[in-house]
Amino acid sequence: MRVFRKISEYKGVISPVVTIGTFDGVHRGHRQVLQQLKNIAKELDKETLVITFWPHPRQILSPLDDRPKLLTNLDNKIKHLQELGIDNLLIIPFDKEFSKQKPDQFIEELIVNRIKASAVVIGYDHRFGQNRAGSFSYLKEKADIHNYQVFEVSALQVGGLSVSSTKIRKALKEGMVNKANEYLGYTYSIEGTVISGLKLGTKLDFPTANIKQVEDEKLLPFDGVYVVEVKVNNELHYGMLNNGVNPTVPEKGRSIEVFIFDFEGDIYQQAIEIGFLIRLRDEMFFPDLQSLKAQLEIDKMNALRFLQQMK
Repeated sequence: MRVFRKISEYKGVISPVVTIGTFDGVHRGHRQVLQQLKNIAKELDKETLVITFWPHPRQILSPLDDRPKLLTNLDNKIKHLQELGIDNLLIIPFDKEFSKQKPDQFIEELIVNRIKASAVVIGYDHRFGQNRAGSFSYLKEKADIHNYQVFEVSALQVGGLSVSSTKIRKALKEGMVNKANEYLGYTYSIEGTVISGLKLGTKLDFPTANIKQVEDEKLLPFDGVYVVEVKVNNELHYGMLNNGVNPTVPEKGRSIEVFIFDFEGDIYQQAIEIGFLIRLRDEMFFPDLQSLKAQLEIDKMNALRFLQQMK
């Protein structure tokens, strides 16, 4: 996949079939659009082109207290699109100046004159241009004038609900990672570096890796205990993770820590990836460390039972 990180870099693509969007999460709804993009490109014997924006427009335009945490950083997004077999990706740097571009200007200057699109594939709810005034119907209006085809892709329904990045964020904020994963079509994950902690887990026979999350802009699921998969040095392991304020040992403060099953080795300062499979319980206060250890034994048993059922 060729990646163009600004419009001035874009070249060498002839009359592609184009789709446009932020594609945060590259979830199952997005994948339905991308599959249609590939199908139409194959029919027309053209290359595919995804146009996306970075930073996420809401991180620029929304008030500070309403800016969303993201499902994918830019590297994640590029990786997902490459795995899906997209030919070309154009990343448009998004700022307040770009947001003032009117829909007709966006179509004429970018889609028609610069990209020379043969066709545009768009999700049913996609909006573009100043004040999100552009839509499928607007693209359709201009299609005959500018000699491109336009196709609309309807919403993907999962469990009677249309899939959206907003719904996935809501599920993660509520700790419903299994629902988020169903909407995404893959396991939601974060990346982090293993750092030193208080070594309390070792004393309880549950040695944990304390994690410093690498991606501040990426959404961390709601506090609690989770069954997780852990990638260390490209090897897949399983474990259980606690994310929260540690009410039993308040001097620890807020932390992310993971106990990896059947694992030995020094991984301090190493980068690991943690995928969230299911939430086991809320974070709890225990009167003493022995009570905490007893609950961890129960958590481990429940986690292993879940993993066995997953096979």
